[in-house]
Amino acid sequence: MHFMTRVVLGICIFLSMVIIFCVAMQSTKSEGLSGSIGGSRGSSFKGSRQDEFLAKITRYTGVAWILGHVVLAYMWVHLR
Repeated sequence: MHFMTRVVLGICIFLSMVIIFCVAMQSTKSEGLSGSIGGSRGSSFKGSRQDEFLAKITRYTGVAWILGHVVLAYMWVHLR
């Protein structure tokens, strides 16, 4: 496997972990995983700003993840 293919694959794996973390930390109507880790919404200092920030990071990371996989597919086909 070409060196740059491994680098892009590593970046895609890292972006996948960031997406999983951001989605798990976002609050939901039932407070899911973020409520069990950070406490209930009423008792913690986090609010809509943190949710907006996590949503923005999730969006940008998702776009980067998709583009990374497009680049990875191109490299896989053309650098063999």
